Amino acid sequence: SYDFNHEKRGCCVIINNDKFTDMYDRPGSSCDVKNMETEFRNLGFDVKIYNNLTASYIDKKLRKVSMKYDHEKADCFVCIILSHGEEHFDLKRERNDVIFGSDGHHISIAEIMERFSDPYCHGLLGKPRLFFIQACRGVKTEQGVDITIKSIKKVEVPVHPQKPIDRKKLIYSFSCILGYYAFRRESGTWFIKSLTYVLQNSLRSKTFQQMLTHVSYEMAMNYKSKNKKNLNIDGCVTIPCIMSMLTKDIYF
Repeated sequence: SYDFNHEKRGCCVIINNDKFTDMYDRPGSSCDVKNMETEFRNLGFDVKIYNNLTASYIDKKLRKVSMKYDHEKADCFVCIILSHGEEHFDLKRERNDVIFGSDGHHISIAEIMERFSDPYCHGLLGKPRLFFIQACRGVKTEQGVDITIKSIKKVEVPVHPQKPIDRKKLIYSFSCILGYYAFRRESGTWFIKSLTYVLQNSLRSKTFQQMLTHVSYEMAMNYKSKNKKNLNIDGCVTIPCIMSMLTKDIYF
């Protein structure tokens, strides 16, 4: 397991964009902020919250945290981003996940993660970096299907190709799978509500990776959209996408 016996647990950055100049607002996001602040403070993190940042200021704030925070004395780093997002294709038709600033301009997730990679943030060498992205990754939706579970079998899940991120000791979790819509309620998003529930109720003997699997279960089994005015998004379900380059277990 990773060494979690440093002087500090680490920094947890929460970027919350719920007001936009030319996009619809995201009511309920403040509930997500409160839940994440509470849970990560309980885990011992120094929590920094930034609200309604433009795309350029998102980059500026993260650069500052990367360079100014004393990561040498920390166990790990956490970044939580709550905003609008989409899949973006550049001129070479290469695909990137992007999130939007309050000004409607976007910044790529890969660019954000780059700020905390080994070459740019030496204090995190050998330490895990955890990213949680609550944002849409497209406009597709998936209708839920009621099932009866009789047995559990190992299933090979196809991996959607995307531009590779050359990182080590990194885990990031999107609120939905590639190309799909991320759902929320006035009381918060499905993903963050599920993550909050798991952090509150999981035994500390579990690895963090096991907790994230439980988050997927919570979302899949306990959430379904209700919108009789728009049947295209009524009765839909979603599940987070967890990608890990960790080489050891994480215990909080």
